[in-house]
Amino acid sequence: MKITGFEELYKRLDKIANSQVKLNRFVAQHGEILRSEAVKNTPKDTGRLQGSWKRSRAAQSKCEVYNNTEYAAHVEYGHRTRNGRKMLHRAILTHKKNFEENTKAILENIMHD
Repeated sequence: MKITGFEELYKRLDKIANSQVKLNRFVAQHGEILRSEAVKNTPKDTGRLQGSWKRSRAAQSKCEVYNNTEYAAHVEYGHRTRNGRKMLHRAILTHKKNFEENTKAILENIMHD
C-alpha cells in the first residue's frame, strides 16, 4: 500500500500558515495607524490621556486599540462636553475607507498567491 499526496498537503498547510502571518502583520499595521490617529484626536491637557493609547498584539487576525485611563470613556463619549470628543470614533471613521481598500488588496494577494 502506498500513500501519496503528502507533499501537496504540506504545501497547502504552509500556504495557510503564511497567510495567517500576513493577515496578522496587516492587522497590526492598521491597528498602529488607528492608534496614532486616536492620539492625534485626543486633547492634551496633561498628556496622560494622549499617551495612554495602546494596541494589543495581533493574533488570529485581530488586535485591539484601547485606552485604559480611568476617564478615557468620559472624554470619548462626553461627560463635561455635550457630545464628547469621540477620539477613537473619529479615528475609525477617518481610517475606514483606507482599511477597506487595503483589506481587499491583501485578501486578493493571499488568495492568488
